[in-house]
Amino acid sequence: MSKLFHIAFTTIVVCILFYLAVIIYFSNNKKEGFLSFSDTNLSAGEYPLAVDKPILYGDYNVLTKPHLSAFNASDIYKEYPIFPAHSLDINRIRYWTKPENGTCSRAEMCGYLYDEYTPQNIPPPPPTPGWNKRVNYYEEDY
Repeated sequence: MSKLFHIAFTTIVVCILFYLAVIIYFSNNKKEGFLSFSDTNLSAGEYPLAVDKPILYGDYNVLTKPHLSAFNASDIYKEYPIFPAHSLDINRIRYWTKPENGTCSRAEMCGYLYDEYTPQNIPPPPPTPGWNKRVNYYEEDY
């Protein structure tokens, strides 16, 4: 009886160890990191441009001699837009003249990095719907 118990116990221990080894082996191959993504938004950018220019270089005009400012958090909070409670402009500013709107993650980056900007390619508003059949917002042509 003890020999049968010893064989059964050894078999169970070997099965458990094999099961744990398989789990450990396959779980190590499933680690997720930045290299596992194939999304183009996670690319580092073009080499000389991504290193030498600010992050919003193509979207906003950069000053000819950009530099850090002497601002701190108590200086830049005044740039944050404040609207009255009944205003329709709350959270509707689509095209900022400067990206420095009082929310710079480092206060030194506000003020002396980007120039004033007026967007040139503002798309026209969608046509107003008539009384025909509609699919969501747009009219159906039939």
